Amino acid sequence: MNNSKIKFSIEGSKDNPIYEAIDVHPQRWNGWLCPIVTIETALKIAEDIFNKDDLANNDPYHDIHGAITEARENLENTVDVGCGLIWDEVEEVKTFPKNSWTCFDRTEVDLAGIRYTITPTYWNKIINDDMPRLKEILGDRLYEWAIDGGHTVEIPQDEIFCKEVI
Repeated sequence: MNNSKIKFSIEGSKDNPIYEAIDVHPQRWNGWLCPIVTIETALKIAEDIFNKDDLANNDPYHDIHGAITEARENLENTVDVGCGLIWDEVEEVKTFPKNSWTCFDRTEVDLAGIRYTITPTYWNKIINDDMPRLKEILGDRLYEWAIDGGHTVEIPQDEIFCKEVI
């Protein structure tokens, strides 16, 4: 186990119930997360997501309850709820505070108010909805330089600095 607490939901959507994993299995199932949660969270998942009116045809519901039963029999307090479901991490959107500076092609830029998520490798990835605002701040030349033929901008966390403005 790698002890990485994350927020997750079906397809990583904020429109679905969001849960917290206490760890994540290092291997994925068809590219999807295999979250490890407390028994209480596993029970909540089964209660929230699955249609109890048609339990006979609800394999994931039975799989989660089977995993809970097995964990209890083995005196464990965690459950792997991968169960063939399309779980993914819910990205937490953050906003750069005032005086969050970085450099694009030797030009200092204040990113205050720009929203971003943090990648697994600790880069600040500007969210798509804020790319037009970033383009306004940077201007056409610097914006094209920053996206470098891509669709978004990622900035290493250690390249964001605070400077005293006089």
